[in-house]
Formats: sequence, structure tokens, C-alpha cells
Amino acid sequence: VEYPYGCAEQKASTSLALFLAADLGDAFSLPGMNPGEMKSVSQATLRELERFQCDSGGFAYWPGDCATVSPYLTAYVLHVMKSATDLGYTVDAGVRARAYDYLANALAAEPPAANEEWWPSYTAWQAFAVKVLAEGRRNIDSHATRLYGYRDRMPVFALAYLHDALRAKGEVSGDRVSDLRRRMVNAILPEAGA
Repeated sequence: VEYPYGCAEQKASTSLALFLAADLGDAFSLPGMNPGEMKSVSQATLRELERFQCDSGGFAYWPGDCATVSPYLTAYVLHVMKSATDLGYTVDAGVRARAYDYLANALAAEPPAANEEWWPSYTAWQAFAVKVLAEGRRNIDSHATRLYGYRDRMPVFALAYLHDALRAKGEVSGDRVSDLRRRMVNAILPEAGA
């Protein structure tokens, strides 16, 4: 509540924490936290985030600094906005639609040069963006297929995002979903009996 910084990621994270905590109501006592106050602060913060959107539809780290527009940041802000909408908060539908369009266009851009060190980061933001688009009821078929082809280069959390994207689009079983689950389970390494 008292975090003093204000870039888009920090504002989105603040809003996310507040509306999720407010949704718990009085289930847990948080000193100095009033669920009703958290709801109003979160709603105001969601409205503030609209100032960070650029003409492209993407979100920048700072209002008006459209040189810092980021597909990953845009996906994160959309994730927060969708979560807020699901809990009954008001988020401008036009803001979300423009951001979804921006994200779809960013996913269609050419991949980076053949630098192997870049692939884990690249596939991670792409998988997260595809998950966000799928949860927003956008068509992700070609992106999911393309990313599935990169599964050997993806970190485990990106595999989880891709798995969630496939499930969000209705692919709850089948070879791809099974393969992604197998890869995630195989990445769990028990150590020292834990």
C-alpha cells in the first residue's frame, strides 16, 4: 500500500496484491489493511494504469515514454486487468482490446537472431503472452504450434505457461498437453528425501 514507486509493473503488481487480498475479505487479518479500502485503492490504480498505454496499444514502463513499450509488460498488465475483471473490478474494454491487438502483433514479429542464450527468455515471454491471449479468448493456434516446436529450448515455467494456454483454449488433453506435463514432471528433481 505504501510502496513509493510508480512504473507500470509496480502499479500493476500493487493492484494485483490489493485486489487479491481484498477478495479474501476478513478471512485473514492483515494489520493495517482494510478490505474495503484495498478495493478502492486497487480500482484507482487500475484506472491509473491506462495512462501507461501507448498509441500502439502496448504498455510502457512510464506514462508517455513509449520508447519503453514492452510485450512482456503488456502481457503482465493484461493478466492483472483480466484477473481484476474476473473479480468484478472495472477495466476499460477498449484499453484491453488495444493491448490484446498489440500483443498479437508482437508475437507475430520475427524471432531474434540465432543467439542460443536468448531463446529461454524469448520463449518465456512468448509463452506468457500466448497464455494471456488465450485467457482473453483470442486465437492463439499458430503461436501455440510455433512455441510448441521450441519446447526443448524453453524453461520449465514457460512450458507451464504454454500448457495453461492450451488448456485455456480448450485443449485439455491430447499429445501436446501430455508431452508438456511429462516435461514438467521430469523437471522435478527430489533431493535429500524432499
